[in-house]
Amino acid sequence: MIIINTLSDIERLRQNDNLDDCIPSYLKKYFITLSNQFDSGKETNDFSLEKYGCIVFLQNAEDYKNLSLVGLHNEYKSYYPEYVEQISLQGKNSVIELYCSCIVINNDTAITVFSTKGTLDVETEHFLSNECNQ
Repeated sequence: MIIINTLSDIERLRQNDNLDDCIPSYLKKYFITLSNQFDSGKETNDFSLEKYGCIVFLQNAEDYKNLSLVGLHNEYKSYYPEYVEQISLQGKNSVIELYCSCIVINNDTAITVFSTKGTLDVETEHFLSNECNQ
């Protein structure tokens, strides 16, 4: 699990040899959009999501089962996401599918969760797929 609060956190994703570069590139664009919406007066490099909620990139099925590092103390499926979408990115050799979901904690805080389609357990993949189709 990679927790993203700043642009430098996204750079850690670029160091992962198992990830196509299109994923950190997409997350960087997403982060910049949030930065502009929440705090347009700050430089993007200085912006932090800490007071708004983080972006989480889950790397495997175990990450979904333990989200306590981001303040969620139950399995992901026990929280009802505000939305779930499937995103298609053009990778180096193929199209890469991501799930993106948002769990609203309160009026000021939300956690955005990304994962690569096919890396989670069957039950969670089915749950996310169904949520995308609603």
